[in-house]
Amino acid sequence: EHGRVYVAVANSLTPPGSGNFALSASATSANNPSMKPQETRSLELGSKWDLLDQRLSLTAAWYRADNQNEVVVVDSATNQYGQFGKRRVQGLELGAVGLLSKHWQVIAGVASTRTQVLQGLATGSSGVGAASRFTPKLSATLWTVFDNGAWQLGGGARYMGEQRRVTDLSVADTAANMAITKPTRAKSELWERGLN
Repeated sequence: EHGRVYVAVANSLTPPGSGNFALSASATSANNPSMKPQETRSLELGSKWDLLDQRLSLTAAWYRADNQNEVVVVDSATNQYGQFGKRRVQGLELGAVGLLSKHWQVIAGVASTRTQVLQGLATGSSGVGAASRFTPKLSATLWTVFDNGAWQLGGGARYMGEQRRVTDLSVADTAANMAITKPTRAKSELWERGLN
């Protein structure tokens, strides 16, 4: 009665020229009409449960997306584009929203994501085993609000794991400009006074 389970399956195609269909026959263009459409197949399995007299909602979702025929630069000297095999993005996301008491609300979430090129070029950011740029393996949030009816006090924290700008397996992190964005922790506080 208070739980839901779902499965979502999707398949999408992105033609050359992307959303604006600006085609170009040049070999140095990512919008060459001779390229195959980029294909994305996604699968998601999730669930949501309302507990404690519906004062607490818990969610969980596992997802996977496979991207094929991605357009990449195969020769940086001539700025020539090409396509390569398959990149996979998969992960797990957990969330909770609830009232710890009549006046105290908490929102929390954590996500773990893994990315990897399964079929790709011999080297570079599209080489087999390379990860996707700016994709942290772990991220989390925690927010809370106390509301007594006359005023509110809230605050929260956010964690973002390591993110890489350069994912070329043949390049050392120390040799790449801005190779890594270190994990960040951010917190904010919200003070709000009002009449209800």
